[in-house]
Amino acid sequence: MPKSRAQGALAVDDATDRLRALVVSGEIAPGERLVERHLAERLGLSRIPVREALQTLVAEGFAVERRTGGVAVREHRADDVAELLEIAHALDAVACRRMLVARTDVTELREVLHRGARALAEDRHDDAVELNARFHAVLTDLAPAPMVRETTRPLRQVLGWLLRRHADPGLIHAQHVSLVDALESGDGARLEQVLGAHARTSLEALEGTR
Repeated sequence: MPKSRAQGALAVDDATDRLRALVVSGEIAPGERLVERHLAERLGLSRIPVREALQTLVAEGFAVERRTGGVAVREHRADDVAELLEIAHALDAVACRRMLVARTDVTELREVLHRGARALAEDRHDDAVELNARFHAVLTDLAPAPMVRETTRPLRQVLGWLLRRHADPGLIHAQHVSLVDALESGDGARLEQVLGAHARTSLEALEGTR
């Protein structure tokens, strides 16, 4: 790739990462217009990488093209978020069942759980929420399920944004521990119980964030 094209691609990646971070942090609120010129000035970039970054955010589900023109941060209805959660848990269930059959090493998941336990003990709520989301990312990376991995990544990005203020990260963490215990012991029946409980808990926690 010529140097100028490589630099252009890096500028787009940088603009995308920075704009996504502004949305996820809440600095740019749901429904707010994403004006290319203003964002370019704010980020200290030219308008071209910002324009391409906005299209990436639309494709990822963080933004939407307005009928009247332009782009805005996407607003999700409660029913939309509940549906996304159901889809994510269904994909996680496929990943877990494949891990159970393959007897996948769960050491990396244990490390995420250890860090999550420490965050909870130190009352670092935001870190605990982030590590709960990280758990699912590692789970799908470890699972011998490439199609699940490909489908889940953009979905998890959006869910991580929408549920960043989870009502009870401690309860979710405890269920993650039970899930890994079931995987490690090869207990299929227990795994199914935990998967069902985890799906119900996430939906109930969603109710608590509304």
